Amino acid sequence: MKLVINVKGVKSKYAGKAQGILDAAATLGPVMDVSGLTRMSIHKQIAALPAIESVLIIGGYDLVPTFVLSNPTLHVEQQQEGAAAADKSIPSDGPFGGTPGNKAQQLLPVRPVARVPDGSAAAADDFLAVLKAITAKPNIPAGAFQEAAKEFEKPALDVAKAMQISVPLIESPPVTYADPTLPAKVDGKGKIHILLHGANYSPDWANLWGHASGSQDWEVGLSSQILRNAALAGSVVTFSSCYAAMVDLGSKKAPVRDATNQVSMACLRSGAKAVFAVTRSNWIGDNGDILGPGLATQVWKGLLSGKKAGQALIDAKRQLASDAMTTGAKEDLPYVYKTLAQAQLYGNPEATL
Repeated sequence: MKLVINVKGVKSKYAGKAQGILDAAATLGPVMDVSGLTRMSIHKQIAALPAIESVLIIGGYDLVPTFVLSNPTLHVEQQQEGAAAADKSIPSDGPFGGTPGNKAQQLLPVRPVARVPDGSAAAADDFLAVLKAITAKPNIPAGAFQEAAKEFEKPALDVAKAMQISVPLIESPPVTYADPTLPAKVDGKGKIHILLHGANYSPDWANLWGHASGSQDWEVGLSSQILRNAALAGSVVTFSSCYAAMVDLGSKKAPVRDATNQVSMACLRSGAKAVFAVTRSNWIGDNGDILGPGLATQVWKGLLSGKKAGQALIDAKRQLASDAMTTGAKEDLPYVYKTLAQAQLYGNPEATL
C-alpha cells in the first residue's frame, strides 16, 4: 500500500504536531510525497505504481485535492428538490484508481483507493488517533448494528441478509438518538450498516435522520456524537445515507468537518478500520439490490468472501454496473452512475473482516 501525503502541507497545517502525524502515517507503508503537485500530477504518479498496489490518501481536500465529477442526475434533482438543493457536482477519489483520461474508470476504477480525511488544525489529536487506530490493524469485533429510516425498511433488511446478521433492525421513527439504549446497541459492534437520511448543511449534517413515508416529521435517528463516543476498534461500517462521506463545506461560513459533526469521521475516530459512504445524496431503490443499498450489499458480499476493503468496493461497483446494464432500464442508468461516482472508502483499503 502506498501512502499519498502532502508532507509540506501537513507540516504547515499542524506545525509542532506534524511530525507525529507523519510518523504515524509512515508506519502504514511507503510514502509518496505529493507536496506542491497538482491533482493531475498526483494522478499520474499513482497510475505509475504497480497495478496491484493500493493507495491511501492522507488528509482532506485541502491537503490532497479530490476529483470533482458532474452529477448525471442533476436535472432530476433540480425538478424534484429545486435548484438550490440539487447536487451541482460530486467529489470523488475514485478516479485516482483509474488510468488518466479513461472516463469509464472514473466510475469503475481498477486500483483500490481510500482516504483518511482530517479536520482543522485544532483537531490534530483526533487525526493522530485515527492513524494510530488504523496502524493497529485490530480484528473485527463480534456483533452487529443496523438502523434505518422507517421508510427504508425493505432495502435495509436486504442489506442485512448480505451482511449475514440477525440483530433487529432499529427503525427511526419511533427510535431517536435520545433513546438511552441506543449508544450501547452500537458500541463495540463489528458489522454496521446505517440507512438513515443525511444532510449537506450545518448543523443538520452532524446527525442522521429518521423519516416515515408520507410523514412531515423528521427525527434525529443517530448522531455523530454517539458514533464518536462508541468503541468501534476494528469495526467495518457501511452508510447508505446521503452525504455520509461529505467532507467539503456547503458554504464558507460552515464549520470544518471533523469527528464531532461528520458521521464517517466519527466512526474512524472511534476506531473503525473501514467506512464506506457517499459524498452526495444517495438514490435509494425499493430493495437492497439496486442503487445505494445495492452497493452496500455487494460490498458486504465481497468482504465476507475474504476480499480486502478496497477491492470489495471496486468489485461492488462493477457488479452494480453489470446488473444495471444487463437487467436494468436504460433510463435508470444515470442513477447508477451517480451511485458509482460518489462512493468512497475512508480508512484502510487493505482491511478485511
